[in-house]
Amino acid sequence: MSSLPRRLLLAALAAFALLATPALGQRTDVVIEVERFGAGDHYRPGEMTGVLIALTPTPESELDTATNAWVQWEVVNADGDVAERGRPITLTKGQTSRVWLYAPLDPNTLPGTAWPVRVFAYEDGTRGRELGGQRIAAPGSGRVEIIEGMIGVIGQSQMGLNQLRLARLGGGVAPTAHEDTMLVWGLRPRDLPDGWEGLRGLEAIAWSEELPQDLSAPQVAAVREWIRRGGHLIISLPEDTNPWGLGEIGRSRFEDLLPTRRPRKDEDVPLGTLMPVLAKARAVRSDANFSVSLHVFGDVRAPEAQPDNQYEPLIALPDGRVIAIQRLFGHGRITLVGLDLSNRRLGAIPLSNGMVGGLPQADQFWNRILGRRADTPTGGELAEMDTVERLTRASPSEHNIGVGSLFRQRINMSQRAGAGLIMALLLFGLYWLVAGPGGFYALRAYKAAHHAWLVFAGAAALFTALAWAGVNLLRENETRIEHITVLDRIARPAGSEWSDRDPQLERAASWMSVYVPGYGQTEITIEPVADLDPVPTPRDMIMSWTPPLESIPRFPNADRYEVDVRNPAALELPARSTATHLYAHWLGSVDTDWGGLLYESTTDPIRVTTDARGREQIEGTLTSQLPGTLTDVKIIWVWNQRVRSARYELDGEGREEPWVRANQSGEMLNVGRMYGGGQIVPGVPYPLPTNGQAANLNLAVNIDEKYVNEFEGTSSLAPTPGGQLPTEQYLEMLSLYQQLRPPKYMRPPGQPSPDTMIARRYLAREIDLSHWFNRPCLIVIGYLQDSECPIPIAVNGSAPQSNGLTMVRWIMPLGLDRSIAFASTDAGTAGVAGDAERGGTDR
Repeated sequence: MSSLPRRLLLAALAAFALLATPALGQRTDVVIEVERFGAGDHYRPGEMTGVLIALTPTPESELDTATNAWVQWEVVNADGDVAERGRPITLTKGQTSRVWLYAPLDPNTLPGTAWPVRVFAYEDGTRGRELGGQRIAAPGSGRVEIIEGMIGVIGQSQMGLNQLRLARLGGGVAPTAHEDTMLVWGLRPRDLPDGWEGLRGLEAIAWSEELPQDLSAPQVAAVREWIRRGGHLIISLPEDTNPWGLGEIGRSRFEDLLPTRRPRKDEDVPLGTLMPVLAKARAVRSDANFSVSLHVFGDVRAPEAQPDNQYEPLIALPDGRVIAIQRLFGHGRITLVGLDLSNRRLGAIPLSNGMVGGLPQADQFWNRILGRRADTPTGGELAEMDTVERLTRASPSEHNIGVGSLFRQRINMSQRAGAGLIMALLLFGLYWLVAGPGGFYALRAYKAAHHAWLVFAGAAALFTALAWAGVNLLRENETRIEHITVLDRIARPAGSEWSDRDPQLERAASWMSVYVPGYGQTEITIEPVADLDPVPTPRDMIMSWTPPLESIPRFPNADRYEVDVRNPAALELPARSTATHLYAHWLGSVDTDWGGLLYESTTDPIRVTTDARGREQIEGTLTSQLPGTLTDVKIIWVWNQRVRSARYELDGEGREEPWVRANQSGEMLNVGRMYGGGQIVPGVPYPLPTNGQAANLNLAVNIDEKYVNEFEGTSSLAPTPGGQLPTEQYLEMLSLYQQLRPPKYMRPPGQPSPDTMIARRYLAREIDLSHWFNRPCLIVIGYLQDSECPIPIAVNGSAPQSNGLTMVRWIMPLGLDRSIAFASTDAGTAGVAGDAERGGTDR
């Protein structure tokens, strides 16, 4: 069957599964409305998505003043079964009640796709009669493509983040980044979901103007959990007020995550003073040089004037004033910006090269905060480049590095199915031979053809018994899991102090295939972590997973199962002696029965020193308590030393052009090194490589050579068995996604268009480590082959057998050396140009 008819058939089956439900709202006691579809009415297919449902009892309803009800959103899963994803709610006559529901959307969800939402009476944990029903549809305006990123903005100002939306000229011009970024702006606090899973599609949330006090307690808990699991909260402080209560007690539910001291306020700071950190232009036109107020968090040149509560300077002016700070929280981070980026006067500034642009410029300012490296030229700048033939006109090759097949090929349970098929074919062939012409010719040779019916009956009985025995021999009687899991641990250097509200927890994302023998309802859960008081128990998540760009056969006998969205760590699925695809996201501590992790040696701790020439060196030893040998190890060391900020290129008369030099385009944020580290064996000390200054270990060059160069000029739309790269290398590309060299959208004057490539990802955004590349750190990546799943999964209350690939990533934040990181007078970045670093000239 061709791909299109097959997809149409599957869609028809899915639609039938929903239409075959009892009639919706035969008597409507409750009016159902959708107030939000996704965070800020934006959603991305393939993601867990929240919908805010408003329920209002009708005036003519016979409901009591207060009625217990159950509301559910019915979504078809990867197997074709209907997940009734709901929660209890109390309805009050004469009032509207609101509730968030969450469900994973199919990767092929289109605008207009409709699902039933139904309300039932609910007593003692049991649904009663139906009170109302309504079909809700996915809005077209808020759909974000599955290959696009998303950043949310609380407030009415876009703060320059809109420049992350790719400017396009068309006509075969290469894009400036591997993916586009949708800005979901104009959000109000009430628009945020009350569960972190409704926020997981957002890379970051930038906050300005609105009051954090407008968040409800469940929303605060959701934002905190989202950060802890890898989210990024960015706060732009307003000029004249202190809504976050910095330096005050009891003003904010985020108080323990914020500096305890209120920053100093500097008045009447000329905008031109900020240009080194805000723009590629060296100045603004004289008539646009207005003054702003600035919150200053310290001075990089004064050791006693530093931020507290785990914050470190991130952006500093040439005079040393710190205007942006950042801290870690779990696996995520929080950034505070001392400039009010919602200032409308920053929206259109005449720059010194004659262009008019908004400040801050995203590639100059936001790249450092977000951990990105792609240029963000405006449409006007691209048009200027096009007039002088500086744009790449060759179509880039496209490579899908993160699609469903990447995981499905490794976790499919096809071996037993293949053996069963071969056995069935052999038995049928033998049966046909014995009961058919073979038996007849043998009987005729012995002149006993009149006994053919006895031979036929005997052959039928014999081969029926053989088939039954074969089925029982090959049938799986044990629950088992095949998985690909990415396990992260953030090390904490000896002597560092951390709040008890930020315990050290591992994070794991796992794509798995779960086989359950037998039939009936099967409970699959993630076991909760031990008591973490005063921290709430992590809200882990397990859900049905549909591989993007894959055609998945669905069962014709669609079943139904209930999911309480208040506990996303539990599913009760219908089992059919087959495997189902699931995704899990977990926070916790790995069980000692599984093994330990990587650790810093207590006798030879990891440390960074400088040699006589002021160059950084790293020393120390790792020890392993992992359950097996860590193979194909990669070591990434990000230095304190920063790459000099790109500026607009100067023409022969010293005037600024509206573009940067080609050899400074898309440079990394910091200098670093990348090593191939062989294996790490449990119990055997692993000293870090000592040749940290070798030019052939250059981080940017090695990323190009290992993950980019071989793709240029070729095209591969999906990872395939035996294809260009093994699964491990695709996982590494996804881990470094925003640090892969961006497409070569520009070319030197008079040169032909270079070969270039675009890397697409359809899933696994949560494993991107690019945000670590804006600060000194050590990252160790390796693989446990044929390992048990580190996530504590239980099936019907018992731990099943599991086997698969575990990617282990050990990350150690290294101390910030301000004398190196902010050594240059050029925008507080170290004085090493990108082209010099690529050539191996270190300072």
